[in-house]
Amino acid sequence: MDSQEYGEMTDPRDIAFNETQHAWRNRFIVTIIACETLILSMILGGFALKYTGQQRTEIIIAWVVCVIIMPGLILSFRQRTKVVGTTLRVWFPPFPGWKIDMSRIRCAEQRKLSPMGDLGGWGYKITRKHGHAMNTHGDQFVIITLDNDKKRTIGTQRPEELLAAIRVLAELPPDESELESIEG
Repeated sequence: MDSQEYGEMTDPRDIAFNETQHAWRNRFIVTIIACETLILSMILGGFALKYTGQQRTEIIIAWVVCVIIMPGLILSFRQRTKVVGTTLRVWFPPFPGWKIDMSRIRCAEQRKLSPMGDLGGWGYKITRKHGHAMNTHGDQFVIITLDNDKKRTIGTQRPEELLAAIRVLAELPPDESELESIEG
């Protein structure tokens, strides 16, 4: 890591962490879309062969929407996480993003969670235990607790880097596992 990434930032616009996660990297979603594409192609293809004229055209349009356009849109989703200056930004279009001032972060921790079991899937989720969560793929998360006790759960492929950037810029003390590694 570059020494300027954490702690020695001279310009508030310096980027301490930047990650883009793409939905097409989620094997579960890609598998579901592939199965859906195959099944719908067989079903709609059978109907298209049975009908002629305008009905066939409507079936082909439905096939294009269901098998090409919708999966393309789903696979084009991406989650962006960026720590710039004193701001943590996480956004997952078309859902509302978060713009959190680092001074509002009370604590941050890295956790391994089951997206299906703990959060109910991928995307933008709201849960009682983990608060608002965003994730496109993977099981690594950084959970932050804000000064109003609300939680934000951020899916990331680089949890150590994100956690380090948040801890340094939010001026949080190291957690117990970090203290043990320093002492040992």
